[in-house]
Amino acid sequence: MQVLFYVSGHGYGHATRTSEILRSLVALRPDCTVHVRSNVPPHLFAGIERVRYHASHHSLDPGVVEEGDSLGVDVPATLNAVERYFRWRQQHIAEEVHWIAEHNIGLIVADFPPLAGEVAAACGLPSIGIGNFTWDWIYEPLVERAQHQHLLAWIREGYTKLHTWLRMPFSHADEHDLFRRIVDVPLVARRARREPEEVCERLGLARADGRRRAVLAMRGRIPPAARAAAAEANPDWLFLHFDDASAAPRANELAVTLTPDLLFTDVLSVCDVAVSKFGYGMVSECIAARKRLLCPPRRQFREDEVFARDAPKHLRLAPISRDDLLAGHWSDQLRWLADQPTVEPGLVIDGAEVCAREIATLL
Repeated sequence: MQVLFYVSGHGYGHATRTSEILRSLVALRPDCTVHVRSNVPPHLFAGIERVRYHASHHSLDPGVVEEGDSLGVDVPATLNAVERYFRWRQQHIAEEVHWIAEHNIGLIVADFPPLAGEVAAACGLPSIGIGNFTWDWIYEPLVERAQHQHLLAWIREGYTKLHTWLRMPFSHADEHDLFRRIVDVPLVARRARREPEEVCERLGLARADGRRRAVLAMRGRIPPAARAAAAEANPDWLFLHFDDASAAPRANELAVTLTPDLLFTDVLSVCDVAVSKFGYGMVSECIAARKRLLCPPRRQFREDEVFARDAPKHLRLAPISRDDLLAGHWSDQLRWLADQPTVEPGLVIDGAEVCAREIATLL
């Protein structure tokens, strides 16, 4: 069986959680080959047997256009992007139908482009959607003028053509009428693949190094000046980041290069606190690793309403203002987080295995 996964390129959370589902699926069904169509970096799927990555020249959904600091949504630019995608949707569908025929695909799984539903219907194939939110729900508060209402209608129509929604935690309660079948699944989260001692050895961290560790994990990157100010103010902490290692670091800054043999979750496992914005990937991975999260607010990201309400039940987090984040004024929050016990999550984290079993029923 040839299975096709469409994976949204907005952020890395869609891809990282899909990678966990793929690992479980190919372990469960070694007779299937999985194809991934996405515009995320291919290394996010590296090392998974029988998974073939195919870069898409167009985005599978328009996502949202972020402002320069990655903490806000550029609403006009986002609506323009969705409108452009809407105008070109028939061409995109035709291209995907041709690609699917060439690769003899028998099942389509999507996280969570609505276009996948239209493609599946055009090919007469079974289809499954996976995610914690639908794109029409995200766009709904942004669409204030009647001239954009057709965009929501198009997205919803695409979702109605998917057979099943495997709905993850941190979801909204809407959209019950869009899907023929909804299955609530446990948390899907990447976990560390290496023991902490091995990770520390790879990072060059001595056993006797007793400093607290914070990993800076914002995809949009925290400005180096903010990181430097935080490091200078907290010499008893070690700050791990993923920026260019050529910049002259302080003694308590460490640039890390991720590889297929050293994942972000491995680095997270040896840290006390992650500094990052909300997002399914970050929240789920902190929950799975029982790590604390220092989190700035985002503007116009509707899913943050759900994270702000539900995430504190499952992990220890502290808010930080945008101004304090960008100024490197993190000391009070870091010390408070470090002194707090971790939160025992109330979520089961075997969602990848559950999703794999649901997908396998259609193979």
